[in-house]
Amino acid sequence: MRSCTLTGLKGVRVAHILCTNELPAPESSWTIALQRRITMAYFMKRYFASIEDGYDPDNPLHGRADPTLMTKLSDFVNQAACLVFLVQGAVSYFRDGQKLLEMPSRSRDIMNSYQLSTDPFLAFLDNSCVVGDYFVGSRELLDEYNNGNRKVDGKEVGRLVKIDASQLKRMMQLRGFEEPNKARTLGFSEFGATRGYKGLRLKTDVELENDAE
Repeated sequence: MRSCTLTGLKGVRVAHILCTNELPAPESSWTIALQRRITMAYFMKRYFASIEDGYDPDNPLHGRADPTLMTKLSDFVNQAACLVFLVQGAVSYFRDGQKLLEMPSRSRDIMNSYQLSTDPFLAFLDNSCVVGDYFVGSRELLDEYNNGNRKVDGKEVGRLVKIDASQLKRMMQLRGFEEPNKARTLGFSEFGATRGYKGLRLKTDVELENDAE
């Protein structure tokens, strides 16, 4: 784990970067704010210490760890080279409008899988809902979430911590959905005065069956 920061520089906006081998375990649920602050770097090659088992010299994804690496990184010349590398990256970052490159598909897949495994509500949205220009009633959505017979990754959720309407509202807002309102106010006149959310619907039985195949 490494924490990087700049201090004591006037007129410089400070940013904290935490590099770690472990993804964070959110106390309650994933949020858009948390998600956009995480960038995953997936390293395909693994480096083994000399005392570790499992090293295969014929495997191109295996390598030997350099026991002198920390000594090399402590050298002034190498530290200066690292600083130049970081400054060049910062210059590119601001030149590109403070936007990072999109994560590779492999990194995105791992991130999505981890989110689903640590966030029951996100898993519900992914397994039971379709996101798009749709409308779903608040009661309908709440009842389905609290339904222990619904499935996540092909398995019934069984016993779960049920939520109420206010908790549902908060969870939806944390994921970028608007506050619930009457359907006709949200542009879905066919649902009349039913209160609910814009931006998703529940999957049909046919869609759920297709997912199970």
